Amino acid sequence: MNTGMVSSAVAAPQARRSRRRVRRILVTVGVVLAVILVVVYFGVSAYSVDKLSRPARNPAAHTPAEYGLKYEDVQFNTAVDNIPLKGWFIDSAGTKTIIMLHGRDYSREANGGLEKAAVLAGHGYDVLMFDFRAHGTSGGERYALGAWETRDVTGALDYLKTRGVTTVGIYGISMGAATAIMAAAEHPEIEAIVSEAAYSDLSVLIDEVFPERSGLPSFFNPGVQSMARLFFGMDFSKASPAAALKAMGGRPILLIHSTVDDFVAVSHAYRLQEAGAGNPNMEVWIVADAAHCEAFSTYKAEYTQRMLTFYDKYVK
Repeated sequence: MNTGMVSSAVAAPQARRSRRRVRRILVTVGVVLAVILVVVYFGVSAYSVDKLSRPARNPAAHTPAEYGLKYEDVQFNTAVDNIPLKGWFIDSAGTKTIIMLHGRDYSREANGGLEKAAVLAGHGYDVLMFDFRAHGTSGGERYALGAWETRDVTGALDYLKTRGVTTVGIYGISMGAATAIMAAAEHPEIEAIVSEAAYSDLSVLIDEVFPERSGLPSFFNPGVQSMARLFFGMDFSKASPAAALKAMGGRPILLIHSTVDDFVAVSHAYRLQEAGAGNPNMEVWIVADAAHCEAFSTYKAEYTQRMLTFYDKYVK
C-alpha cells in the first residue's frame, strides 16, 4: 500500500478530531464569556439600583419657628412596612389642612418648603410636612422614587385622622409631586392636588435620565429595572402618575412645570395633561426660565396667587 495514502488516511480523522476540539473549545469559551457578560451586566445593574435607592438625607437645618409659625414635632408610621416618619404639624388660625411632600435627596424644608408652608399657614391652612422614608430624620434605608412613597402618604393621612382631620389638600414637588398624584388616586379624602415637576411614568423617567446620572450606557436600563424588581421589590412600571390621573376622574389638580426643567422634562407635564384631558378641574401652568423645582423662587407672586386660589376653591 502506498505510504502516502496511509498517511492521508490517518491524518484525515486526526484533522477532523482536531477541528472538533477547536469548535468545542470555541463554544466553551463563548459560553463562559456570555455567562461572564450576563453576570457583569446584572451585577452592575444591581449595584446601580443599590446606590440609586439610598438617597442623601439632608436633614432640615431650620424650623417653622424661624418663620414665626406655631408647630409641633410629630411622628407616625408608614402603611404596610411601618417605617417611622418624622415631621412638623404647623397650626394656623384656620381649620383646613395641606400635606406637603418634598423631592428626592432633600427633606421637608427643601425647595422653599418652609416658605411655602408659611404662605399656607398665613392664609389659614394647617400644614403637615414630613421627611419621606430614608430622607431627613425619618427611618428606613431605601426609597423608591415614588413607587413606595404612597405608603408614606397613607401613614400621614392615618395620623391626621387621629387629629380629627378627614379631608385635605396635598402639595408635592418632583418625587413628592408624582407621589401626591398617585396617592390621590388611592385616597378620595385628598380633595385637591398641587403638583410641581412631576414625572408622568417612572419607567420613562429612568430611561431618560439614568444613563446621564449614572454614567452607564442606556442598554443597562432594562437590567436596572429588572434588578430593582427582583432584589428590592421595586416595580417602577407601576409608578405612573399618568395612569393615576386617568383614575381620578374630576379631582381638582394644578400641574406646574418649567419648559427648561433639566431633570424631569416638560414632556412629562404634557403627558400628564393628556392623561387628564377629560378632567374639567385640571389646571396647567407651564413656566419658562425656572430650573427643576424653582418655579416658586422664580415666579413667587404668581405662584403664591395660583396656589392659594386653587386651594381656596377646592379644599372644603
